[in-house]
Parts: sequence; structure tokens; C-alpha cells
Amino acid sequence: TFVRQVLAVCMYPQIPKGTFPADVHDRADKILSNCAGRSIGSSSASAGLPLLRQDVLNYLQTRDGGDVSIDNIFLCAGASSGIRVILQMLMERPGYGHQTPGVLVPIPQYPLYSATITEYGAQRIGYYLDEDNGWALDLKAVKKDLDRARSYTDPRCMVVINPGNPTGQVLSKENMEEVIVFCYD
Repeated sequence: TFVRQVLAVCMYPQIPKGTFPADVHDRADKILSNCAGRSIGSSSASAGLPLLRQDVLNYLQTRDGGDVSIDNIFLCAGASSGIRVILQMLMERPGYGHQTPGVLVPIPQYPLYSATITEYGAQRIGYYLDEDNGWALDLKAVKKDLDRARSYTDPRCMVVINPGNPTGQVLSKENMEEVIVFCYD
């Protein structure tokens, strides 16, 4: 496949031209020219290669329109590593009043969140999804859980899994907007 061929040329640039289609070599050359020493083994910016981030930006602007900044694009090696980076970043500063950092997490949820929160010495603040209502997210109930948790933890963020794993629910646009306002407030 194209992606495997590009990776092969990036990993071993000495592969003779003509071994793969010309566009494979062109893409590999474009990627390697953005790597220090033309090597994919070199250190790169934490947010990812600027070339690839620009490609993501172009795609998002074409698909969604709007104004997107390359500074807001952070590439990682999959969802799990991205989750770990963000949670670690949010857990590093001391809590207010020396309280343990807290993270609002849905129940049920993918276990990566609970395990990572525990690993980083933070407090899981569980909020229950409404099974009888298609696993909906009830922000009034979340607010109660959050208010209770403030006595023993410093809430830092809210995990919203959409589409839900393991429930499969999909939040409405209105519900997603409500979550943004809830977190902002």
C-alpha cells in the first residue's frame, strides 16, 4: 500500500527510485526533508513534524472551514498516548490548597482513563451516564458530583468520550455545546 511504501522509503531512503511509484518517493522525500538530518529517527518537535501538522490543518480547513491555527494541532501516536500526554500536563501543577488534582470521568468508561489518573496520583471523579436515556450525559447530575468532589480534590478537567466507549452513545450537538459551557463556567 502507499502508506507502507512511503514508510519503507523513509526508513531506508537508499531504496532505488523506480522500486515504488514516483509519488511514493516524492512523499518520502518531502517528509525526510522536514526531519533533522533527513532521518525519521531524529528528534522532532513535540507537537509533530510541522509539514504533517500543516497537512492536517489544510484538511481541517477544507473539511470544516473556519480559522485553524497550526499551533493548535498536536499529533501523537494514537488516542491512548494523546490522552496520557494531556492528563499528565493537567496533573503537573500543584492543586489549589494543596488538594489532589481531580478528573471528571464518565461511568462506564474505557479503563485507560482510570488507570492513567491513578498512575499520575490524581483523583477520579466519577459521573454516571443515564443508561435509561440511551447513556445520555446529564450535566445537572455531573454538577452535583463535581460540587461534592470539590471538598477533597481540585478538579482540573472533564473527560467526555464521544462516541462513548463502551456504550456507543453519540452526544447531540446541543449536548456537546452544553458541555463546553459547563467546563468554561
